Amino acid sequence: MKEMMGRFMFFILFVLILIVVIAAYQWLNSLFSFGSPYDMPSGDAVKVFQTYDSLEQYSIPDRLIWFFRYGE
Repeated sequence: MKEMMGRFMFFILFVLILIVVIAAYQWLNSLFSFGSPYDMPSGDAVKVFQTYDSLEQYSIPDRLIWFFRYGE
């Protein structure tokens, strides 16, 4: 009975520490949030990758070739 109570207390302590660590991580993440990485950059910065909606003009085999060749 004493061993089972010790395991139960260990489990409760583990859950409490887990909750505290998750709360601290979320608090620090909100404190140091830098915005979305997908937003357009500000200032003189240039976004290197642009998504294009004009891919619909290509056929499925052409798009597969582009995907395998360039990974897009």
